[in-house]
Amino acid sequence: MIINKGRTIGRSFRIDERWLNILKEEAEREGVSPNSLLNRVLQDYCTFGKIDKNFPNVTVSQKLFAQLLLSCPKEKLIALGREVGARNYLDLTNILGLESDQESIIYFIREFLGRHLNLFTYTYYTKKDKLILHLRHNLGENWSVYTSELLSTIFDTVLGIKPKIEISEDTVTIFVPRNEPAFTHDQLRFNPLNLSKLT
Repeated sequence: MIINKGRTIGRSFRIDERWLNILKEEAEREGVSPNSLLNRVLQDYCTFGKIDKNFPNVTVSQKLFAQLLLSCPKEKLIALGREVGARNYLDLTNILGLESDQESIIYFIREFLGRHLNLFTYTYYTKKDKLILHLRHNLGENWSVYTSELLSTIFDTVLGIKPKIEISEDTVTIFVPRNEPAFTHDQLRFNPLNLSKLT
């Protein structure tokens, strides 16, 4: 999964002017170049967007989702978190071509759950002998309960460890023993070639 940043290649494409104008406007709003934004769009499709059809999802508003969570007993959410963490994570990482290691789990949390599915915002840092993942959301305590059980099960299933997890109404903080060399965000690179079998 960890690879060096790929070299850039010049290519010419014919793009509908409407989409190009939207791209330019959005790039200006974000304060980035159109080229940078286009690369991000392509990266998102080549990593996760391409496989979304294998995992049918229903898009609902955050407000509605939060209200639905309120109607779920915490015991049910805990059981569901364990079930999904043990089964779906391994299925998805096999499709993505991720390794069964700590770096892949953090990549999965940050890039797939956080950035792609927009389930929470993500902060990561190291402190002494621990990796600390701090997740923030606006979905209420029940979502924290589910998320903590999901991620605890993933770490247990893949690495055989049960990290300390602290939750609140809008945060989940995970303390993972750092038994591997420290790494930086820039080292986390997904290899889209692993998805070539899906085309």
